[in-house]
Amino acid sequence: MKKRRKLLIVGILLINLIGIVGCTNKEKDSKRYSSTDNKDTIASFGDDGRFCIVDISKAAYLIDETKHPIIDKVKYYKEIKPCVYTIGDKGYIKLNYENGKIKESKDIKDFSKEDQKIFEETKTKEYSLEKFYKE
Repeated sequence: MKKRRKLLIVGILLINLIGIVGCTNKEKDSKRYSSTDNKDTIASFGDDGRFCIVDISKAAYLIDETKHPIIDKVKYYKEIKPCVYTIGDKGYIKLNYENGKIKESKDIKDFSKEDQKIFEETKTKEYSLEKFYKE
């Protein structure tokens, strides 16, 4: 009788442990933001997809999914991991999507020489978002 009771207790503990482990794995997977599955998403950045460029009314916008503000209306972008370089209405933006740091300025000279070179390369047709809006 005591042996059965011990087996029952061990079985219940194992079932609870399996349930707890299953719940913690779901939390890790749920950190991906919903915009990455959206048909209007042009590009998303980072493992969690927190930052993305989306199409809203025939214009592209850089968005932070955690805060939901529009960071900028984007005309050009280029990704060089772990950063995204954009040129838009606010000027030049360098976004490090791994740590969430954003540097923005209207004057390209506020950036390092290396960043300036990347921004100049980004101003080409290859990195333009116009291709998404041709009828």
